[in-house]
Amino acid sequence: VLEQLVRGLSLGKDTFTQGEIQRKTLQETIRILKSYRRKLKEYQCSDPKHIRVVATSAVREASNRIEVLDRIYTATGLSVEMIDDAEIARVTYLGVRPLLQNDAALADGLTIVAEVGGGNTEVLVLKGKDILHSQPYRLGSLRLQQMIMHSQTTRSRMGSIMIGQIDRTLEPLEDVVPKGRPVEFVALGGDMRFAARVLGVDLHESGLNRITVEDLDKLTNKLLLMTVDRIMRKYHLELSQAETLVPALLSNLRLAQL
Repeated sequence: VLEQLVRGLSLGKDTFTQGEIQRKTLQETIRILKSYRRKLKEYQCSDPKHIRVVATSAVREASNRIEVLDRIYTATGLSVEMIDDAEIARVTYLGVRPLLQNDAALADGLTIVAEVGGGNTEVLVLKGKDILHSQPYRLGSLRLQQMIMHSQTTRSRMGSIMIGQIDRTLEPLEDVVPKGRPVEFVALGGDMRFAARVLGVDLHESGLNRITVEDLDKLTNKLLLMTVDRIMRKYHLELSQAETLVPALLSNLRLAQL
């Protein structure tokens, strides 16, 4: 890996609240992709055959997705490929497999791997190297956040409303996880890396880090009592991350507890 660049965008927020990607968000998308093209050019990588641009549920579920993809291609010359849930699961598995194989407790055990996204939560159930179950669940931090906004509930009830929705969505998962065996839970994503850092875990560059369910529970309950504005100021987060932090951590916590 020569370089890794990450930029946040509110594609999912547009799609999961308004059903389509807004013009302003599309302009920002194009601006970011143009900056990536310039960076690729520095590495003498400009042939589109060697560049893969993929989009997931935030674009796939947008009513104006065709218009969005056409506009991106016209402005940047990059062709965006919408990938389905099966491809996302395959890529996730390929990415996480080396980490599992390097960990004695996970190499041959029963492991649930999950990534809570804005729209969906990808879940893999593995037994050693074998995939027992692969399924996207319609559970995402942005979907949960929007549900809370529409319910106009009090801060004290937010947690219980979200837990109810999370548990209902994940109920089918309990039927596919073999009973009577110890289960390891591996959580992916920036929200869990944030939790690990706040809990004082020294993150390894190439490996997995462990945090206890109890510690994650305490942190999530603490954050539930804080406003988005306070979370932004205290932890120096962007608005887009601060808004979805609690729903994402709560989803991971409930997965671990279940």
